[in-house]
Amino acid sequence: MQDEMLDIVDYTDTVLTSFSRSFVYQHKLTPFIRSVWLVIKNKAGQLLIVKRPKHKVLLPGGYDGAAVGCVSAGEAYWQAMVREAREELGIDLTQYSVKQIKKFTPHEDGAFCFFMVYELELEEMPATYNPEDIAQYEWMYPHEILELAEKKLPMKSMLPFIARLYLERK
Repeated sequence: MQDEMLDIVDYTDTVLTSFSRSFVYQHKLTPFIRSVWLVIKNKAGQLLIVKRPKHKVLLPGGYDGAAVGCVSAGEAYWQAMVREAREELGIDLTQYSVKQIKKFTPHEDGAFCFFMVYELELEEMPATYNPEDIAQYEWMYPHEILELAEKKLPMKSMLPFIARLYLERK
């Protein structure tokens, strides 16, 4: 995977400069980057949760969201979400009714970085998903995700934020 460029933002989410992903992680600048998270929810209120393949460098075999990724330099949140959904799920989000749900920030919410949450309601996992990004998937209720987090199972740090968000929205 190439070392993509990521925008560095200030506390108001205004772009200041750009650095390579490796530089950002090496210098612990992740609170100043942007990312996107697609929640796929079914009518029963379950969220689609995926397990990352074992070959992934970051969190191999860990739980993750349906489509999650960094916003590249010069990209808007929505552009990044469309790109990530295409790469990871093989779907074109512009053909669906997608809701922007919430923006989390490091300094207000304790989030890993600035990240925008989008929601798509589907009843099944898209058959076009990329097995290089998704090893397994399952539908879980938000409280089940929090139970996994309490057991300290490997997962993206933002997954409990998402689960709590959906518990609050009931």
